[in-house]
Amino acid sequence: MELYNEREGSTGDQSAYGFKLDYPNDIWDASITYVHVGDGFNPALGFVPRKGINKWVVGTTWAPRPEWGWLRQMRNQLFGTYITDLAGQWQTYRVFTAPINWRLESGERIEFNVIPQGERIIEPFEISDGVTIPVGTYEFVRYRLEGDIAAKRKLNGRLSWRFGSFYQGNLNEYQLRINWIPASILSFEFAGTRNVASLPFGDFDQTLLGLRVRFNATPDLQLNSFVQYDTDSESIGINSRIHWIFDPQGEFFLVFNNSSVYDDINNRFQRQTSQLILKLRYNFRF
Repeated sequence: MELYNEREGSTGDQSAYGFKLDYPNDIWDASITYVHVGDGFNPALGFVPRKGINKWVVGTTWAPRPEWGWLRQMRNQLFGTYITDLAGQWQTYRVFTAPINWRLESGERIEFNVIPQGERIIEPFEISDGVTIPVGTYEFVRYRLEGDIAAKRKLNGRLSWRFGSFYQGNLNEYQLRINWIPASILSFEFAGTRNVASLPFGDFDQTLLGLRVRFNATPDLQLNSFVQYDTDSESIGINSRIHWIFDPQGEFFLVFNNSSVYDDINNRFQRQTSQLILKLRYNFRF
């Protein structure tokens, strides 16, 4: 695949191209991907996350099915990512390993990862309010412990803990997702993320909490509501939607969005935006 743009005012390498070789299989799965993005590549539609790079991604998965009564499949994974600038100097590398990624016969899953990585920072960037990573070369090792409860259960979910060194300091990331399905027409999903970092450039503590409720009154009428709270911005967001299929060719949507931010002066949440959207769609056939 190759792309090229000629836009007025653009200079430098305006090309982007790449290839991928893939060997998908149940037991052995391997692939290699290469992407080149010129420093002058500026597409009219869409965007690229990083320009002026050469990117290699190589990976393999060995997924045997041992004849053990309690273990369904093992997925031993090794993936490497290496990014350089156009002069060949490395910018980013990441090695993802999964020495343990087991799916049990019951449907549960456990995983342990070791992830060495490095970043060459060429411009300071703010990772959190008041905490800026300065220019420099950083190499560290991250770890992850993760477990899943089988989706077939009324109470299921995932617990994940990422830990280890991080930009000359330490970062703990906790993620929790719990689904409770008390009835076939009703489900609750709680999701929480917390980041606790101790860096030489400053510390930060961030928490993001969310609750989703799904109510399927009938196959043609559903209510979906999501509430999220962010401690970093001290904001609450609400999104609620009613979806009604009143005819095989027609459907009705009613959507409510609301965003509020905590006001320190009045000690209460102050509404920023509210939105009520109604949409009716009907397909005519002749």
